[in-house]
Amino acid sequence: MSGDTEAGGAGWLGDEIISSRLPDKRLARRMHRLLDQMTSAPGHPIPAACGDWAATKAAYRFFDNPRVTEHGVLAGHFAATAKRCADSEGPILIVQDTTEFTYSRTRLGKIGFTRTVNAGGYKAGRSYAVTLCGMLIHSSLALTLEGAPLGLESRGLSQGDEIRLRRRKGKARDRRSIGEVPRPHCGGCWRRI
Repeated sequence: MSGDTEAGGAGWLGDEIISSRLPDKRLARRMHRLLDQMTSAPGHPIPAACGDWAATKAAYRFFDNPRVTEHGVLAGHFAATAKRCADSEGPILIVQDTTEFTYSRTRLGKIGFTRTVNAGGYKAGRSYAVTLCGMLIHSSLALTLEGAPLGLESRGLSQGDEIRLRRRKGKARDRRSIGEVPRPHCGGCWRRI
């Protein structure tokens, strides 16, 4: 692990943790240790990043803790991103992305319906539809004009009926002209193109 292991320690990791909204210091220390492990092994699954079974089990217990919420974990990152945006010279680019996670399921279950697609045809020549289940992850990344990442500006998750509503609204949104849109976290305005 790096020398930046205590919650609120020096460095970027400490900046991310210090503004997180976790209910107690032990959870903040656990999150700091977990982030330190994961950043030292980028792209690796949690068991490989943690190194041993005890650390892996502790990571999964952290994620499963009802007092650890997505908002609480990301609050520190969003606050640190806002500070980096405010400290940055010149315009900030916000790059938006929607990633679709689809899962093959016979029943819709907890993941939720995303859409139905034509999956080809039977031997008799008739086509059949397949129901896709999954979710959409919407994220916005703040960048400097040189391309240096400042952090996530926002993140959203859509499932089931919410996806159908977003798809319908998206068609109307695509027809709008380019306009100024206020940026809630970093201040100022950015241009949607």
